[in-house]
Amino acid sequence: MSFLNSIFGLGNVLAFSEGLEGTGYEFLGPILDFIETAMIPIIIVLLAVGAIYAIILGVNMARAESPEKRDEAKKRIMNFLIGIAVVVVLLVIIYVLAANVTTIFGLAQDANNGAN
Repeated sequence: MSFLNSIFGLGNVLAFSEGLEGTGYEFLGPILDFIETAMIPIIIVLLAVGAIYAIILGVNMARAESPEKRDEAKKRIMNFLIGIAVVVVLLVIIYVLAANVTTIFGLAQDANNGAN
């Protein structure tokens, strides 16, 4: 299994990318393969950019000399934290949808019917 499968637990979903022939959902194969290939590098880049931005915000707040600049820095840090919370919630929603894609599209039933 790939690194993505071990982290996100998407092994059951991504296994269907090879067995979609004749189900009517063949278009999902390349999409799932792309997700498996691109997800980890994208997450690594986004985490690095976010960490750099958080450091810059902290330095700006520490170097703020006037109360107005300090308040502006606090607002930016709060917006950053809210953004992180939104991203985490969206990742959880994507994880839940991806883990249940087989039942959403009825692929599990199609795969069972094909095995009989």
